[in-house]
Amino acid sequence: HTMLAIAVADLAIQMDSAWPNAVQMLFERFGQNPEKYATLLEVLRMLPEENMNYKLMTDTAKRASSRERLQQTAPQVVQFLLTLQCPSMHAKKKVFECFLSWIKFTNLQAGEMSQNPILPECFKNVTEGGELSEIATDIIIEVLRMSSLDLKFFQPVIQVILSMLPPLCAKLEAQLSQGVENALESDADGILQICRIYVETGECLVPLIMEQSRNEEVLNILRVILRCTDLPRQEISSIPFEFWHRLANEVCRHPETDAKIDQFQGIYVELLSVMIRRCTVSPNEDPFQADDDCTHYRQRLLNLAEDCLEILTPNSALEHLLKSLQDGQRQGVVVQEAHFFCLSSIGAKAEVRGDSVLWQLIQSLPPLISKPVDDATTEGTILHFTKKTAIELLGHLSKWLKTRPEFLRSALEMISSLLLQSAPPGSPNHIVERVKQVQQSASIAFKEICYAGRSQLPDLVPQLTQLYVSTMALPIRMHLFIVDGIGAVVAPLKQDDAFRSGLEQLVMPLVNGIQSEREKPQVLSEILDRLTTIIRQIQVQDGSAKACCVGTLISNGVWPVVRQTLEWHPSDSKVVEKSCRLLKHSMRCVPDLFKPLVPAVASTLVPAFQSHQHSSYLYSAEILANTYASDAEIVPVLTSLFHQLSTHALQCLVNAREHLETITELVEDFYGMFERYLRYAPMIVLEAPTLPPTLQLWHDVIFVQQ
Repeated sequence: HTMLAIAVADLAIQMDSAWPNAVQMLFERFGQNPEKYATLLEVLRMLPEENMNYKLMTDTAKRASSRERLQQTAPQVVQFLLTLQCPSMHAKKKVFECFLSWIKFTNLQAGEMSQNPILPECFKNVTEGGELSEIATDIIIEVLRMSSLDLKFFQPVIQVILSMLPPLCAKLEAQLSQGVENALESDADGILQICRIYVETGECLVPLIMEQSRNEEVLNILRVILRCTDLPRQEISSIPFEFWHRLANEVCRHPETDAKIDQFQGIYVELLSVMIRRCTVSPNEDPFQADDDCTHYRQRLLNLAEDCLEILTPNSALEHLLKSLQDGQRQGVVVQEAHFFCLSSIGAKAEVRGDSVLWQLIQSLPPLISKPVDDATTEGTILHFTKKTAIELLGHLSKWLKTRPEFLRSALEMISSLLLQSAPPGSPNHIVERVKQVQQSASIAFKEICYAGRSQLPDLVPQLTQLYVSTMALPIRMHLFIVDGIGAVVAPLKQDDAFRSGLEQLVMPLVNGIQSEREKPQVLSEILDRLTTIIRQIQVQDGSAKACCVGTLISNGVWPVVRQTLEWHPSDSKVVEKSCRLLKHSMRCVPDLFKPLVPAVASTLVPAFQSHQHSSYLYSAEILANTYASDAEIVPVLTSLFHQLSTHALQCLVNAREHLETITELVEDFYGMFERYLRYAPMIVLEAPTLPPTLQLWHDVIFVQQ
């Protein structure tokens, strides 16, 4: 039945001017007999929906033409819906669905809408609950969205809606008075519907809220939305997040910002408290096994905290948060963890103050993190998770730590010890996973602290490089953070000897590791990643002793192992990509000292690409052109490299002309190489014999989609 209705609606759109009176004809055919109303309602519902369905294959002119005709018939359709006598809930639902379809499609006149009996009937259905409450909520939401387009024009409609909100508020209060959990258990859908209506009302009336922030009616809307935000059901409490964000932005962008901020501070202080409560993990569940939805929800709550900062300022919000933590100490470790989690966002943005209570908290974190836990108990699991959050908090407070070297070193020492720990032998998988999660957080915090305190840590380079070697067995995703952090300390070292020693201690274990792990391409890829992380941090002045040190290390250490790696695993795309990426950062780091290696690099790329058509080889040729196209001594090398690579790559594309979508990366980097050479060495391309056939092939490749 529905598919036939869709077919009729599509036919009306496709016939366009050949069937200009489709709606009138439908009324004549099906509108005279109540037994045919169901069919008429189904087709009427589909007409606007299909007009807005861009999967329907029709041209823009027909779509626009049918839209105009349908909009002209909207009053007739709405009037028909109002006259229907519905003998059953099912029939009434059909009417509501049809009405919803049309108000989504076209805006009705404000006077007509304010007097439309369907609107109060929808509120009645939401208040009473039942089968029609969901579709009734959708209609109210759509009317509010329509009204938000022009508040002045739709003022009569808004007044009607505001007059109908109190029964919904009373229903919500009555349900919650029996206990929040009981209310959600008995009528979660009804509470969700009320939340949706109030939030949509708030979003619609943001300008009115700004103007009348002390109006009791406005304040009541905000209170209900705040109450909904505080409900322990993610599906409901997350609905208002966007409203709070929009309201905060609106408050802060007004010219009279200070006065407006003062008026809204109270509500955002309450919202901050709500955020803390909603961040609190369940004391009866393992937070280490939380699903992605839960993790995403907590992250969105941190975004909500940033909205609070817009109104309260970071330092004011920090004071509220610290006082809340102090007041909630006796409520258990889950409350403590929630505060730590919120502080990771708010504390990081607050101004560092020597007299802040936060220092007492920072001082207490290392002992807490070092405290042993019993993972066999639920309480121990929560404490372990709290330690993980405390570690993350230390990382986010790195700008505070760097102002007090003793705190900085204490935190770094404690985190380093965690990175060296491992799960006890024979531990079950969930315990091993917990240790991994804690170490992942520790590695990120380690990096953040090293970055923030790099100027105060040069004397610790020997210990840091020892830690770097000792943690080499950690998963690559963790160890890269450690490499990055230590590299941040070594790279800016001022003394040449200390710089050379530190850099060698970072690079040489990896170079030697490539030799010993030559049969393991996955391990080689990870080593290459570490080398890239180190090299890309280094910035040296041309001709300096540090530059010479880096150039020597690349020439005698990095380049030989890259060439060997490509010889050992020429068919492994991951190894090739990592090798070429390391070459890119090496030549960018010391281009003048890398220059003598360019002929050898070019002579390696050509046969390698001829054997295995990895697009990374073409990208490496791009970077060579980008770096050395202005060097007359290197131009002949680049010319030969371009001709050989483009000839072989072009042949590959021609051979794959019928299925280019299977080699999209090669297509992209082939034309990327042409574009880069045209930009930096145009004569190489213009004189290349591969240019004409490459341009001819363009007509095929332009339609290739990745």
